[in-house]
Amino acid sequence: MRCKNLGFLLLLSFIAIVPPSMPEAYAGGGIVDEIKLGFLSADTGVGGPKIEHGLDINGEILFTAPQWLVSPDDPEWVKILLAPRPDIGFTANTAGGTSFGYIGLNWTAEIGKNLFNDHDGVYASFGLGGAINNSNLSGDDQDANNKDMGSRALFHLDAELGYEINQHVNVSIYYEHYSNADLAPTNPGMNNLGMRLGYRF
Repeated sequence: MRCKNLGFLLLLSFIAIVPPSMPEAYAGGGIVDEIKLGFLSADTGVGGPKIEHGLDINGEILFTAPQWLVSPDDPEWVKILLAPRPDIGFTANTAGGTSFGYIGLNWTAEIGKNLFNDHDGVYASFGLGGAINNSNLSGDDQDANNKDMGSRALFHLDAELGYEINQHVNVSIYYEHYSNADLAPTNPGMNNLGMRLGYRF
């Protein structure tokens, strides 16, 4: 059986990256803006064939948005549009299926504030970027829990709807899609869905 250790290596990278950045993030205006960790249902079959199964672990670091293209006087929608947060993350399948590492940009907007207290709210986000995967590219094999993703490099899209419990902690429903956009002969795509817990510094 193939050893799919990409997710494990990415998990170690995630753990290694966070600690040095935390002191700066706690000080305010640091590099790391938010970290997220969650569990996803692998390869839901929505929008494509379901080949793989098992539970996915998803982890993500969102960095503070660069302010190069915006100013403090700009309307909020301009800040959202022109100052997305860079992110890096992974989705690791715990049943030996395909795992992914990704990097991209994330646009987040508040859609409701102070619903039950002075610090809660509802937000929505959208992400776009690139990904790599450790799929066996020799063909689908449901018994081996492998979906042939068509290429090693993929596009990564995600959407999230969340509730901010307070200024730091949030919980959300998270959806992600991986695809090569038909740039390879095979493009089954993969869609994962689940929940995440976030901590914002």
